[in-house]
Amino acid sequence: MASFNGNKHQRGKLTIVIFAVFILTAFPFYSQTTGTSNYKAEKELYQLNNKIKQQLPEAEKATPETLQKVIKQYRALAEKYPGWENTPNLYFRITELYLLQGKTEEAIAELKNLAQRYPDDEQLALKTQAVIARTYEKQGDYDKAIAQSREIAEKFADKPTVVAKTKFDTARMLEEKGEWEEAVRIFEEIQKDYAQTAQALQVPVYIAYHYRKTGETELLTQAYQKAVTDYQKIITDYPNTKVAILAKQLLAESYVGLGNSQKARELLNELVEVMPDSVKLHYNLARLYIQERKLAEAISEMEKALALVSDKQPAPPGAYLDMVKLYLTAKQPEKAEKLMLKELESNPKNVVAYNLLGDVYQTMNRFDEAKAQYEQAIKVNPKLPVSHYSLGVYYLRKNNFREAAKKFEEALELNPKYLLALMNLGTTNEQLGKNKEAEKAYRRLIELAPDNISAYNNLAWMYATQNRSGSTKL
Repeated sequence: MASFNGNKHQRGKLTIVIFAVFILTAFPFYSQTTGTSNYKAEKELYQLNNKIKQQLPEAEKATPETLQKVIKQYRALAEKYPGWENTPNLYFRITELYLLQGKTEEAIAELKNLAQRYPDDEQLALKTQAVIARTYEKQGDYDKAIAQSREIAEKFADKPTVVAKTKFDTARMLEEKGEWEEAVRIFEEIQKDYAQTAQALQVPVYIAYHYRKTGETELLTQAYQKAVTDYQKIITDYPNTKVAILAKQLLAESYVGLGNSQKARELLNELVEVMPDSVKLHYNLARLYIQERKLAEAISEMEKALALVSDKQPAPPGAYLDMVKLYLTAKQPEKAEKLMLKELESNPKNVVAYNLLGDVYQTMNRFDEAKAQYEQAIKVNPKLPVSHYSLGVYYLRKNNFREAAKKFEEALELNPKYLLALMNLGTTNEQLGKNKEAEKAYRRLIELAPDNISAYNNLAWMYATQNRSGSTKL
């Protein structure tokens, strides 16, 4: 997010997808792929879809009355053919229409009723519960989302892939709540008990990404070094398998994180020939070009990565942040603004997008608009430290030191190891004449990051301006 000294970082995953595409484009696909056990029902569905296309040329702009009318039409068809194998999809469409209107509770009630209608359909039960969990998460209600995920893990305890995924989601949401130690405990549990799942393979780089976001450089390096060791062992233990291929991708990502360009490039070039449409490979190539300061190439690869994003290939954590930073470095803030506005149009609860858009507006000197974005991010999720920090940077630039200090302190309450917040809290307290508080912030920063030269310099300068002797040991 915004930083007074030019650095940025974020928390959180950018996009949570509930369904693939809106009803009018996705629904015909469902009807064509779920069988033809009832020709009459298929025909009526086809006719209904054509009718709805006329009623809803632009679904997002439809009135609540029109959407309710469409819901009634789909419900009538579902109730007319309760035994048809495509009927559950009709109820999912109804759920989607409720979500489009922001009626979360109605959508969740619809999903719960759907599971009750088909108590013997295990796959349907899993799908409905997973969608309920993602819906709560999208609304920022992490406690309910976590409870739902844990319920899934208990109910499907005999399915390792399902359990690993729900546990991973639980850990990710605990991170969002600021409960990182508990998240790490669950991540380690996944690695131990579900070692060959995709989620277990993702754990080492996800942990590294957390430290990248928080700016804890020493822990970041350690995490990537451990990831390299873990992935090399997997490649050796499971040669010529899908697990080994995925481990190679993540090993390349770890080399990028460590700045080992040569080894990263060798692996990425090898893999991209086999998987030219891989989001992660293009993303890591972009990161490699960033390290090599090849701006045009980095932008090209990042744009390729984001163009390939889908339900099956979500954007890697930090991808949108990196894309925004690249556009800003290239002095193309309009592209960054457009990217974030598009994301918020489809996902108005996306806290990270609000923060990034605020950062973009700061670089464009549209400070009041930046402030509005940070405040909206806090409104959506008040427990995200970076939103408070970025708002503090806004106040600092406005020379409102009292409000700035307040926001930096709020960020540190949520994340006591927030290095940028400590640095700027020290700077702000100096401006307020609170030298003891400033010294405390700088010393805490040095304790967490002993190689932070700026903290030493700021502390030394503060002593010099106070005419203090050098008796205090730094």
